[in-house]
Amino acid sequence: VTTGDPGAQAAVTNSGTELVAVLDRRPPKGAPFATGPAAVPGATGIGVTGATGATGPTGPTGPTGPTGADGTQGTAATVQVGTVTTGDPGTQAAVTNSGTEQDAVLDFVIPQGATGATGPAGVTGATGIGVTGATGAIGATGPAGPTGPTGPTGATGPTGPTGADGTQGTAATVQVGTVTTGDPGTQAAVTNSGTEQNAVLDFVIPQGSTGSAAPVEFFTAYSTPAQSGTSGGGLVFDRNGAANGDAVAHTENTAVFTVQEPGFYAVNFHGTIAPASGVSFPSSTAIYLQQQGTAVDGTSVSNTFQAATDTQNAAFSQIVPVTTAPATLEVVGEGGDYLYSDSAISIYKIGEIS
Repeated sequence: VTTGDPGAQAAVTNSGTELVAVLDRRPPKGAPFATGPAAVPGATGIGVTGATGATGPTGPTGPTGPTGADGTQGTAATVQVGTVTTGDPGTQAAVTNSGTEQDAVLDFVIPQGATGATGPAGVTGATGIGVTGATGAIGATGPAGPTGPTGPTGATGPTGPTGADGTQGTAATVQVGTVTTGDPGTQAAVTNSGTEQNAVLDFVIPQGSTGSAAPVEFFTAYSTPAQSGTSGGGLVFDRNGAANGDAVAHTENTAVFTVQEPGFYAVNFHGTIAPASGVSFPSSTAIYLQQQGTAVDGTSVSNTFQAATDTQNAAFSQIVPVTTAPATLEVVGEGGDYLYSDSAISIYKIGEIS
């Protein structure tokens, strides 16, 4: 119920439905009305809901189409080991298939290892001072054998409603099993410890024959009492030790060693160095190997002395190629005056120059 402006037209509107009316009235403003008695609510009208229409009948189900035929199942492939032949040393390894792509028969030709020459048995030299080199890396594993061919795919069934796919043939597999080193001169062998469908190939590869030992030539010398050294002078060795062969020669109480045969030589040296009396500190001294009057790379050992009581252990080990004989080798000191004692040298011929 809304109060309208004075003089405005009174209005009654239906904001409900035709069946249940809700009358809104808006009398115009004027003098206040006297309050009348409370109105009695009218009775609710009775209306009838219309009936629901009948449901139509369900249509008939269509017939099911025929099932397509199954595809043809593929044939499984097989792998067998055929012949295994030992090839000559240095020839190419080979694997051939004397069967078919569906039923493989693998024939192997495995070359025998070449006979390696045995190096000379070296004499144990004096213990040098240095860091042990890292262990070399392990060689790579040989390649795996080839994989057997895949079985053919089954034929596709006719189109209709789609039939079930045919079962695919199982692919054969080949794995490397054990690899065993056989005795020199024995036959190489490859065996299948698996099945024809899943082959596991085990190899036996014979070792090369052991070569004959080459003669060892070496020379050793030493000097025990303390001796004086000057810059640019050679260290004197007053005693010769063990020797074998004619590759190296030395005269006692001299510094020069004469190499009389071309080849590769291993030279090992160690000794104790101290400052001589009367030198000024700090005093630096270097010990190194000379070949034909030229310093050999990788042999220099240097030290700086700070007091008369200082000592230094000097040691080196190096491989020296000698291409022309005779040639000279000499241990030389350089720097301030010094004393050397407990020195020893070993020279080994370890190989020929090709």
